[in-house]
Amino acid sequence: MTSEKSSVQLKSIYKPIASLESIYAGGKADITPDGRYLITTFGEDVIVSDLTNNLERVAKLEGDSEPVTTFVILPNGKSLVTVSRSQQLRVWDLESFELVRAFRVHDSPVLAIAADPSSTLVATGSADKTVKVWDLVGAFCTHSLRGHQGLISELKFHPKSSGDNLILVSGSEDATVRIWDLGQRKCVAVMTDHVSVIRGLDFSPAANYLISGSRDRTVNVWDMKTYQLAKTVPTYETLEAVGFLQPGTIFRNNKGETVNTTEQPIFYTAGEKGQLKFWDFRSSELIFSQPAPKKTGEEAHFITDVLYRPDDRQLVTVMSDQNITVFTLTDPTSDDAAADVATLVPTVEVAGYNEEIIDVTYVGLEQRHAVVASNSEKLRLYDLTSRQCTFLDHHQGTVLCLDATSSSHLFAVGSKDNTVSVWWFDARPDTPLNARARCVATCTGHTEAIGSVAFARGDVAAFLITGGQDRTLKKWDLGPLLALQEAALAAEGDSKQTQADRDAATARIAAELAAAPLRLTSLFTVQAHAKDINSIAVAPNDQLFATGSQDRTARIWSVDTGECTLTLTGHRRGVWRVEFSPVDQILATCSGDQTIKLWSLNDGGSCLKTFQGHTSAVVNIRFVTAGLQLISVGSDSLVKLWTIKTDDCVLTSDHHTDKVWALAVRHDEAQMITGGGDSELKIWEDCTQREMERLHTEQVQQLAQEQTLQNLVLAKQYRKAITLALQLDKPRQLFRILSEIRSNANPDAEAPANSGDTPCRLGDPAVDRIIATLSLEQLDRLLLYIRDWNTNSRQAEIANLTLQVILDSYSPELLLKIKHMNTTQNALIPFAERHYQRLDGLLTQSYMIDYTLHAMSYLTPFDEETQE
Repeated sequence: MTSEKSSVQLKSIYKPIASLESIYAGGKADITPDGRYLITTFGEDVIVSDLTNNLERVAKLEGDSEPVTTFVILPNGKSLVTVSRSQQLRVWDLESFELVRAFRVHDSPVLAIAADPSSTLVATGSADKTVKVWDLVGAFCTHSLRGHQGLISELKFHPKSSGDNLILVSGSEDATVRIWDLGQRKCVAVMTDHVSVIRGLDFSPAANYLISGSRDRTVNVWDMKTYQLAKTVPTYETLEAVGFLQPGTIFRNNKGETVNTTEQPIFYTAGEKGQLKFWDFRSSELIFSQPAPKKTGEEAHFITDVLYRPDDRQLVTVMSDQNITVFTLTDPTSDDAAADVATLVPTVEVAGYNEEIIDVTYVGLEQRHAVVASNSEKLRLYDLTSRQCTFLDHHQGTVLCLDATSSSHLFAVGSKDNTVSVWWFDARPDTPLNARARCVATCTGHTEAIGSVAFARGDVAAFLITGGQDRTLKKWDLGPLLALQEAALAAEGDSKQTQADRDAATARIAAELAAAPLRLTSLFTVQAHAKDINSIAVAPNDQLFATGSQDRTARIWSVDTGECTLTLTGHRRGVWRVEFSPVDQILATCSGDQTIKLWSLNDGGSCLKTFQGHTSAVVNIRFVTAGLQLISVGSDSLVKLWTIKTDDCVLTSDHHTDKVWALAVRHDEAQMITGGGDSELKIWEDCTQREMERLHTEQVQQLAQEQTLQNLVLAKQYRKAITLALQLDKPRQLFRILSEIRSNANPDAEAPANSGDTPCRLGDPAVDRIIATLSLEQLDRLLLYIRDWNTNSRQAEIANLTLQVILDSYSPELLLKIKHMNTTQNALIPFAERHYQRLDGLLTQSYMIDYTLHAMSYLTPFDEETQE
């Protein structure tokens, strides 16, 4: 153990290398016409994410301190128009992401916006019951349309109208649809057959019909020639979006029949049931419906908008829980289409808002994926390489805790619905992300929310320990899952079969279990604590496990019998996390009392060390570096790295902006993940070795550069020495050079050769000439050095002499062109005045010496010999 520890290099630096941030908090979302950018509202800002590059944030269009209410991407894809609650309309360039212009549009919040086909006009609908049309180039209003008796909820330009024949359609909270002829500047039709707010408008492919979807659970079809109601299609759900599929779209309906929208016009609807539905326009028959989403939690999530991208055969759903899913329509006539493939296949899933991240764990043999619990009943499974996400539905209550086996093939989930689910992770690279995790078993028996879960630490986990708000512990038998775990481990070590065959065999076992998840058996139940159980940890040898509770104690238990063998007391607040050392018989605990404690399990549970440094509750800890160091996170938003032997905190990071709950460290400790109340999942990398190499390289370079500077000074190559010091940004070395030149100066050389010449300031005329020929960039840097030198009385002489050379050598007009001249001179003047007053005082005091010497001359002894 000692030799193992001595060979381990202590860590000193973890740096965040990626951040999975929230990008959508409700409101409007859209995709640019070329399919590259996803644009979403996030409070007062608009976030631009690159769909082609792992959802990397491309730009953040900062708002005007008021939430953005809506926006529209112009049909040409070159500009974005946003409107905020301050009634400011802003036009943004989508190439440079710069603000082009801004102007005020309404007296009340704008709730609907649409752009005309030419991308020169936008229509805005407001809560003030008016519709206005704006010229984007001239920033003026071309039309102000009144007539609705409620706020404007939907706008749509006629796709085949233009110029003087431009037609605009508006829908309102007053349940009416109005047709506006912008050439005639009047309303030409009012359609009144809905009884609730209008939520969707779209034109048929030939533009001879208009459909309107409403929260009255109907779709109305309007004849655009007569402006009369053609028919009403009952949908039996409140609608939020409607639209037509483009002609030529081929898909398979619910009966397995192939449908071609060229022969059979189809429109889609979406709303409160969270399903995309396709309807036959002619027969009004529902021909396709997505499977009903599994209801999780108390509140059913519904679709708030649908984005249709015909060129890519994609429908994008925006959900009320801020999640966005891109569905691709499968073409059953294509060569690679399987007979059993779904009509709508989810290809991209975006977690718009992670809420408060509660827990996280790595999964998969290579640990390139992470499961996240985020104050929701849905789990989030992330591919950490591509940053893609998928959602795992199972629980009816908020997910509170996670744990994975040592092999990372299984992970367990505890929830507020009083149950625990056990999931299998399929590590095959060709498996789609949304098919990688399958629930294979459940644990039912607790009477309140599950607060912690912990697997056995062996390669094959034989049991699972759970605990929660009912203050009881349960041990669950994982025997029925041993075959699955052993098959996976055998697949990794068996060289007689191909990897594909081994993976397929393991996947078959997992599929059988997922089809009918097992109900695991509890081996014992123990009343463990007086308050909620917050944490459970199993010892590396699987003989003991520890618990931490809100009752301010941590306890050690026998895995075999479930008996408490030791109670650890000393914390003044609830214990949030317990963790066994991987090499020593030591338990670490962290608490709401802002401390971390290490306990010996050999001598009756004595407290060995207490770490203090957090300013709020410490909620999670992990051992790293073979048990020599600890990582901690807390409610103070800090991440800390501690060295146990020296009690030193070697790293404190404040990259989070709210309390940090979640912490997971990868098996190789080269990476870790944190998450918390700021809704950000941060991925950290151990940069200790790289930083040490960088520092060593910098030290070598510094020594070489200093030697070069010294050689240049000895050779009196002052121009090269001064230029090199400025280039390397070495103010200290430059000061030494100037000081040495000044101290070695010949007093006779400082006097001007002729009466009209400028005297030498720095002790060598060549040095003065060098400073007189510097570039503006070099001058800017030198003036910043002088500013800093001038704050120290010991360095003030050189600073002011150098400054005098600059003032003698350059014109004021040239000096004013220097970048930081204004701030530099403001800093120089006060210290220059202070130095002047100090020197003036010294000069005044020197006159006292002259006076004293003159007065002492009267005391000279009388010289008798001279007298004679």
